[in-house]
Amino acid sequence: MTNNEIPLPLRQDEARRVIASVDDSVTANLLQLCLARMLMRHARAEGVTEMQFRSQLPVAPIDMEFVVSALKEVFSNRQLLEKIMQGQSIAAATGWDV
Repeated sequence: MTNNEIPLPLRQDEARRVIASVDDSVTANLLQLCLARMLMRHARAEGVTEMQFRSQLPVAPIDMEFVVSALKEVFSNRQLLEKIMQGQSIAAATGWDV
């Protein structure tokens, strides 16, 4: 990839299939919001300079299915989300040593 190329998101259709497979509407909506936001960052808005636009892009292509699948694991765990929203650290909420 050259410096002028924009790193395009990969496997968008697969990411959408992951979202479509989610039965819980809250989890599906959170995933859709994340996917939409990531894709919106690949579109240059009016009034944004080339430098500003390029600064919001990833440095390499992103596998959207991988990202959405990982987010699905997090967003579908309501107990974990509740603990984090109550202010617990990731380590306290999960028991992970991060």
